[in-house]
Amino acid sequence: MNMMLLWLAKRASEYNINCMVDMKQKTYSFKHQLESQHNSRSAELEKQYKSRISTLDKSIVRKDKEIGKLSSTISQLKNEKRDIKKNAESVYIGVTSLLDTFSIKKKVRGYNSLGVIHLHVIALNLTPAVLFFFIANEIKQDNTRQMRGGTHITKSKIPQKKKNGMLEGQRHQRQHSGSARIEKNLGRKRPIQGLFSQKRDE
Repeated sequence: MNMMLLWLAKRASEYNINCMVDMKQKTYSFKHQLESQHNSRSAELEKQYKSRISTLDKSIVRKDKEIGKLSSTISQLKNEKRDIKKNAESVYIGVTSLLDTFSIKKKVRGYNSLGVIHLHVIALNLTPAVLFFFIANEIKQDNTRQMRGGTHITKSKIPQKKKNGMLEGQRHQRQHSGSARIEKNLGRKRPIQGLFSQKRDE
């Protein structure tokens, strides 16, 4: 009976030992399997992460280039806008100066026959270019008026007395026309007399 008990105890001890060894082996194998899966998964995730970061970096570089092009275009448009503004201001100044010249020219035609103002008084307030245009235009109009008065007829065909009579009639006609125009526009051009009263007094 004692021998049987000893044998059973020995077998139980061996079984326990074998179970412990087997449990340790299975635990080690399971642990190794889990670590392998974890490492594989981590490597795959890291690869995906790096790939995505690389894609984002390339996208950022591309967007930076597009932003640089847009900035360059915006700067170019700003420069063009500034140039257009300068040109517009220059044209506006030129047109304003030309309109002022025409206005002064009309006033000269209305008041010059009365001795109120003269060309050399207006010339003090004009630029050389505008003054040149003003004088050239006056000369052109004088030539046109002379052509309309009949100077295209040769002198040899007109007797001296008749020619003097024609010139006298033309002069009276121009004076009459200028006086009528002055009387018509006298109400609008009256303020200019104050500006050039000093010249009239002289």
